[in-house]
Amino acid sequence: MGSNRGAALLIVLAVVALLSVAVVQFQREARVERTYAANTLAALEAQGLVRSGAAAGVALIRAEDPDVLGRDGYWNSEVGHLIPVGDNTVSLKIEDQYGKFPIGALIDKNGVPVLKMVDAYKRLLEGMELEDIDVDELTWALVDWIDDDSTDDQYEFNENFVVPDSPIEHLDELGRITGYDGLAPETLEVILSYLDTRVDAEVNVNTASVPMLMALSPTLTITEAEDLYEQLGESPADTEASIAGSIPISARAMKVVLNSNRLRLILSADVRDVRREAECIIEKDKEGVYRIADWTQN
Repeated sequence: MGSNRGAALLIVLAVVALLSVAVVQFQREARVERTYAANTLAALEAQGLVRSGAAAGVALIRAEDPDVLGRDGYWNSEVGHLIPVGDNTVSLKIEDQYGKFPIGALIDKNGVPVLKMVDAYKRLLEGMELEDIDVDELTWALVDWIDDDSTDDQYEFNENFVVPDSPIEHLDELGRITGYDGLAPETLEVILSYLDTRVDAEVNVNTASVPMLMALSPTLTITEAEDLYEQLGESPADTEASIAGSIPISARAMKVVLNSNRLRLILSADVRDVRREAECIIEKDKEGVYRIADWTQN
Protein backbone atom coordinates (compact mmCIF):
# COMPACT_ATOMS: atom_id res chain seq x y z
CA MET A 1 0.00 0.00 0.00
CA GLY A 2 2.85 2.34 0.90
CA SER A 3 4.57 1.61 -2.39
CA ASN A 4 1.37 2.53 -4.28
CA ARG A 5 1.19 5.88 -2.45
CA GLY A 6 4.84 6.50 -3.28
CA ALA A 7 4.27 5.75 -6.95
CA ALA A 8 1.22 8.01 -6.99
CA LEU A 9 3.24 10.79 -5.39
CA LEU A 10 5.95 10.43 -8.03
CA ILE A 11 3.33 10.61 -10.77
CA VAL A 12 1.81 13.73 -9.21
CA LEU A 13 5.24 15.35 -8.93
CA ALA A 14 6.01 14.48 -12.54
CA VAL A 15 2.71 15.98 -13.70
CA VAL A 16 3.34 19.12 -11.64
CA ALA A 17 6.83 19.41 -13.12
CA LEU A 18 5.48 19.04 -16.66
CA LEU A 19 2.77 21.59 -15.97
CA SER A 20 5.37 23.98 -14.55
CA VAL A 21 7.48 23.63 -17.69
CA ALA A 22 4.40 24.16 -19.85
CA VAL A 23 3.43 27.26 -17.87
CA VAL A 24 6.95 28.71 -18.12
CA GLN A 25 7.03 27.97 -21.87
CA PHE A 26 3.61 29.54 -22.31
CA GLN A 27 4.70 32.66 -20.43
CA ARG A 28 7.84 32.89 -22.54
CA GLU A 29 5.86 32.53 -25.77
CA ALA A 30 3.32 35.04 -24.52
CA ARG A 31 6.09 37.56 -23.82
CA VAL A 32 7.54 36.95 -27.29
CA GLU A 33 4.12 37.44 -28.85
CA ARG A 34 3.52 40.63 -26.86
CA THR A 35 6.95 41.98 -27.87
CA TYR A 36 6.36 41.06 -31.50
CA ALA A 37 2.93 42.68 -31.49
CA ALA A 38 4.30 45.81 -29.81
CA ASN A 39 7.18 46.06 -32.30
CA THR A 40 4.84 45.49 -35.23
CA LEU A 41 2.54 48.25 -33.99
CA ALA A 42 5.51 50.58 -33.44
CA ALA A 43 6.82 49.80 -36.93
CA LEU A 44 3.43 50.61 -38.47
CA GLU A 45 3.26 53.86 -36.51
CA ALA A 46 6.80 54.80 -37.58
CA GLN A 47 5.98 53.95 -41.19
CA GLY A 48 2.92 56.15 -41.02
CA LEU A 49 5.01 58.94 -39.54
CA VAL A 50 7.57 58.96 -42.36
CA ARG A 51 4.78 59.04 -44.93
CA SER A 52 3.12 61.91 -43.07
CA GLY A 53 6.52 63.61 -42.86
CA ALA A 54 6.92 63.29 -46.62
CA ALA A 55 3.50 64.85 -47.19
CA ALA A 56 4.40 67.68 -44.79
CA GLY A 57 7.74 68.17 -46.55
CA VAL A 58 6.11 68.39 -49.97
CA ALA A 59 3.56 70.89 -48.62
CA LEU A 60 6.39 72.96 -47.09
CA ILE A 61 8.34 73.00 -50.34
CA ARG A 62 5.26 73.93 -52.37
CA ALA A 63 4.54 76.79 -49.97
CA GLU A 64 8.05 78.25 -50.05
CA ASP A 65 9.38 77.33 -53.53
CA PRO A 66 11.84 80.24 -53.78
CA ASP A 67 12.84 81.72 -57.13
CA VAL A 68 16.49 81.34 -56.12
CA LEU A 69 17.36 78.11 -54.34
CA GLY A 70 20.45 78.37 -52.12
CA ARG A 71 22.02 76.53 -49.21
CA ASP A 72 19.97 78.14 -46.46
CA GLY A 73 16.97 77.25 -44.31
CA TYR A 74 15.40 73.88 -45.07
CA TRP A 75 17.06 73.73 -48.44
CA ASN A 76 20.13 71.56 -48.90
CA SER A 77 20.43 71.18 -45.12
CA GLU A 78 23.30 69.16 -43.67
CA VAL A 79 21.18 67.97 -40.73
CA GLY A 80 17.57 66.87 -40.50
CA HIS A 81 14.88 69.24 -39.28
CA LEU A 82 12.28 67.91 -36.84
CA ILE A 83 8.77 68.17 -38.28
CA PRO A 84 5.89 67.76 -35.77
CA VAL A 85 3.34 65.12 -36.79
CA GLY A 86 0.64 64.72 -34.15
CA ASP A 87 2.33 63.91 -30.85
CA ASN A 88 5.51 62.74 -32.61
CA THR A 89 8.22 64.20 -34.81
CA VAL A 90 9.84 63.18 -38.08
CA SER A 91 13.38 64.06 -39.12
CA LEU A 92 13.37 65.68 -42.56
CA LYS A 93 16.44 66.51 -44.61
CA ILE A 94 16.15 68.14 -48.05
CA GLU A 95 18.79 67.94 -50.77
CA ASP A 96 18.74 69.69 -54.13
CA GLN A 97 19.39 67.09 -56.82
CA TYR A 98 20.20 69.86 -59.29
CA GLY A 99 23.28 70.58 -57.22
CA LYS A 100 24.54 67.10 -58.11
CA PHE A 101 25.97 65.51 -61.27
CA PRO A 102 23.35 64.27 -63.78
CA ILE A 103 24.73 60.86 -64.78
CA GLY A 104 21.89 60.40 -67.26
CA ALA A 105 23.44 63.26 -69.26
CA LEU A 106 26.61 61.23 -69.90
CA ILE A 107 24.89 59.91 -73.03
CA ASP A 108 22.66 61.59 -75.60
CA LYS A 109 19.15 60.46 -76.59
CA ASN A 110 20.69 57.92 -78.99
CA GLY A 111 22.82 56.33 -76.27
CA VAL A 112 26.07 57.85 -77.52
CA PRO A 113 28.55 59.19 -74.92
CA VAL A 114 28.70 63.00 -74.67
CA LEU A 115 32.43 63.64 -74.38
CA LYS A 116 32.22 67.00 -72.61
CA MET A 117 30.03 65.36 -69.95
CA VAL A 118 32.42 62.41 -69.71
CA ASP A 119 35.27 64.85 -69.06
CA ALA A 120 33.09 66.69 -66.54
CA TYR A 121 32.47 63.43 -64.66
CA LYS A 122 36.20 62.81 -64.50
CA ARG A 123 36.69 66.28 -62.99
CA LEU A 124 33.94 65.53 -60.47
CA LEU A 125 35.72 62.36 -59.30
CA GLU A 126 39.05 64.17 -59.16
CA GLY A 127 37.49 66.98 -57.14
CA MET A 128 36.35 64.50 -54.48
CA GLU A 129 40.03 63.81 -53.71
CA LEU A 130 39.35 60.19 -52.82
CA GLU A 131 42.21 57.76 -52.32
CA ASP A 132 42.65 54.49 -54.20
CA ILE A 133 40.25 55.16 -57.05
CA ASP A 134 40.99 54.97 -60.77
CA VAL A 135 39.14 57.95 -62.27
CA ASP A 136 39.37 56.74 -65.88
CA GLU A 137 38.25 53.21 -65.02
CA LEU A 138 35.26 54.39 -62.97
CA THR A 139 34.25 56.89 -65.64
CA TRP A 140 34.33 54.55 -68.61
CA ALA A 141 32.84 51.65 -66.65
CA LEU A 142 29.80 53.83 -65.90
CA VAL A 143 29.58 55.07 -69.50
CA ASP A 144 29.79 51.51 -70.84
CA TRP A 145 27.03 50.48 -68.43
CA ILE A 146 24.56 53.03 -69.79
CA ASP A 147 25.63 53.65 -73.41
CA ASP A 148 24.18 51.82 -76.39
CA ASP A 149 27.23 50.23 -78.00
CA SER A 150 27.98 47.18 -75.84
CA THR A 151 28.51 44.15 -78.08
CA ASP A 152 25.58 41.71 -77.74
CA ASP A 153 24.53 43.54 -74.59
CA GLN A 154 27.57 42.19 -72.76
CA TYR A 155 29.49 44.36 -70.33
CA GLU A 156 32.97 44.81 -71.81
CA PHE A 157 34.51 44.94 -68.31
CA ASN A 158 32.73 41.69 -67.36
CA GLU A 159 31.71 39.40 -70.23
CA ASN A 160 29.40 37.36 -68.01
CA PHE A 161 27.27 40.33 -66.97
CA VAL A 162 24.33 41.59 -69.02
CA VAL A 163 24.02 45.37 -68.81
CA PRO A 164 20.95 47.58 -69.31
CA ASP A 165 22.53 49.92 -71.91
CA SER A 166 20.18 52.64 -70.70
CA PRO A 167 20.24 55.44 -68.12
CA ILE A 168 20.35 54.36 -64.49
CA GLU A 169 17.06 54.65 -62.59
CA HIS A 170 18.37 54.17 -59.04
CA LEU A 171 21.84 55.05 -57.78
CA ASP A 172 22.14 51.73 -55.93
CA GLU A 173 22.71 50.21 -59.36
CA LEU A 174 26.22 51.69 -59.44
CA GLY A 175 27.33 49.17 -56.83
CA ARG A 176 26.93 46.42 -59.45
CA ILE A 177 29.31 48.04 -61.93
CA THR A 178 32.84 46.69 -62.20
CA GLY A 179 35.19 49.12 -60.47
CA TYR A 180 32.44 50.48 -58.24
CA ASP A 181 31.67 47.02 -56.84
CA GLY A 182 35.17 46.78 -55.37
CA LEU A 183 35.15 50.15 -53.62
CA ALA A 184 35.02 50.41 -49.85
CA PRO A 185 31.38 51.03 -48.80
CA GLU A 186 32.24 54.45 -47.39
CA THR A 187 33.98 55.45 -50.64
CA LEU A 188 31.03 54.36 -52.76
CA GLU A 189 28.69 56.24 -50.42
CA VAL A 190 30.70 59.43 -50.91
CA ILE A 191 30.58 59.10 -54.70
CA LEU A 192 26.84 58.44 -54.70
CA SER A 193 26.23 61.56 -52.59
CA TYR A 194 27.42 63.71 -55.52
CA LEU A 195 25.23 62.03 -58.17
CA ASP A 196 21.70 62.18 -59.51
CA THR A 197 20.03 60.03 -62.17
CA ARG A 198 18.38 62.87 -64.14
CA VAL A 199 19.19 63.26 -67.82
CA ASP A 200 19.11 67.05 -68.28
CA ALA A 201 22.56 68.64 -68.23
CA GLU A 202 21.72 71.51 -65.89
CA VAL A 203 23.19 72.41 -62.51
CA ASN A 204 22.08 74.81 -59.78
CA VAL A 205 25.31 76.62 -58.95
CA ASN A 206 23.89 77.85 -55.65
CA THR A 207 23.65 74.33 -54.21
CA ALA A 208 26.53 72.75 -56.14
CA SER A 209 29.44 71.32 -54.15
CA VAL A 210 33.08 72.19 -54.81
CA PRO A 211 33.63 69.03 -56.93
CA MET A 212 30.42 69.81 -58.85
CA LEU A 213 31.62 73.34 -59.58
CA MET A 214 34.88 71.87 -60.86
CA ALA A 215 32.89 69.49 -63.07
CA LEU A 216 30.92 72.44 -64.43
CA SER A 217 33.98 74.21 -65.81
CA PRO A 218 37.37 72.83 -66.93
CA THR A 219 38.95 76.24 -66.31
CA LEU A 220 38.08 76.34 -62.59
CA THR A 221 40.85 75.35 -60.18
CA ILE A 222 40.05 73.76 -56.84
CA THR A 223 40.98 76.99 -55.04
CA GLU A 224 38.71 79.04 -57.31
CA ALA A 225 35.93 76.48 -56.85
CA GLU A 226 36.28 76.66 -53.06
CA ASP A 227 36.16 80.47 -53.15
CA LEU A 228 33.09 80.43 -55.40
CA TYR A 229 31.39 77.88 -53.15
CA GLU A 230 31.88 80.13 -50.12
CA GLN A 231 30.69 83.17 -52.07
CA LEU A 232 27.50 81.44 -53.23
CA GLY A 233 26.83 80.17 -49.72
CA GLU A 234 26.86 83.71 -48.35
CA SER A 235 25.08 85.31 -51.31
CA PRO A 236 23.34 82.98 -53.79
CA ALA A 237 23.52 84.01 -57.44
CA ASP A 238 20.24 85.50 -58.64
CA THR A 239 21.28 85.95 -62.27
CA GLU A 240 23.59 84.06 -64.62
CA ALA A 241 25.55 87.25 -65.15
CA SER A 242 26.60 87.25 -61.48
CA ILE A 243 28.81 84.18 -62.00
CA ALA A 244 29.95 84.91 -65.55
CA GLY A 245 33.22 86.29 -64.21
CA SER A 246 34.00 83.02 -62.42
CA ILE A 247 32.56 80.63 -65.00
CA PRO A 248 32.25 82.11 -68.51
CA ILE A 249 29.37 80.71 -70.56
CA SER A 250 31.78 79.38 -73.18
CA ALA A 251 33.60 77.35 -70.51
CA ARG A 252 30.57 75.56 -69.07
CA ALA A 253 30.00 71.85 -69.58
CA MET A 254 26.39 72.20 -68.41
CA LYS A 255 23.71 74.85 -68.37
CA VAL A 256 23.62 76.96 -65.21
CA VAL A 257 20.30 77.35 -63.38
CA LEU A 258 19.49 79.10 -60.11
CA ASN A 259 16.59 76.94 -58.96
CA SER A 260 15.60 73.29 -58.98
CA ASN A 261 12.94 71.01 -60.42
CA ARG A 262 14.03 67.98 -58.42
CA LEU A 263 14.59 67.54 -54.68
CA ARG A 264 15.38 64.59 -52.44
CA LEU A 265 13.67 64.15 -49.08
CA ILE A 266 15.39 61.96 -46.46
CA LEU A 267 13.07 60.99 -43.61
CA SER A 268 13.29 59.00 -40.39
CA ALA A 269 11.00 58.39 -37.42
CA ASP A 270 11.41 56.49 -34.13
CA VAL A 271 8.54 54.93 -32.21
CA ARG A 272 9.37 52.99 -29.04
CA ASP A 273 12.90 52.13 -30.22
CA VAL A 274 11.68 51.07 -33.67
CA ARG A 275 13.05 53.20 -36.53
CA ARG A 276 11.77 53.56 -40.06
CA GLU A 277 13.63 55.46 -42.77
CA ALA A 278 12.56 56.54 -46.23
CA GLU A 279 13.74 58.61 -49.16
CA CYS A 280 11.68 60.18 -51.88
CA ILE A 281 12.36 62.22 -54.98
CA ILE A 282 9.96 65.04 -55.74
CA GLU A 283 9.82 66.74 -59.11
CA LYS A 284 7.96 69.65 -60.62
CA ASP A 285 5.25 68.62 -63.06
CA LYS A 286 4.20 70.54 -66.17
CA GLU A 287 2.16 72.91 -64.02
CA GLY A 288 5.23 73.69 -61.89
CA VAL A 289 3.90 71.79 -58.85
CA TYR A 290 6.18 69.50 -56.84
CA ARG A 291 4.96 65.89 -56.70
CA ILE A 292 6.48 62.64 -55.41
CA ALA A 293 8.18 60.84 -58.31
CA ASP A 294 9.96 58.03 -56.48
CA TRP A 295 9.75 56.43 -53.02
CA THR A 296 12.18 54.09 -51.26
CA GLN A 297 11.60 52.84 -47.72
CA ASN A 298 13.93 50.81 -45.52
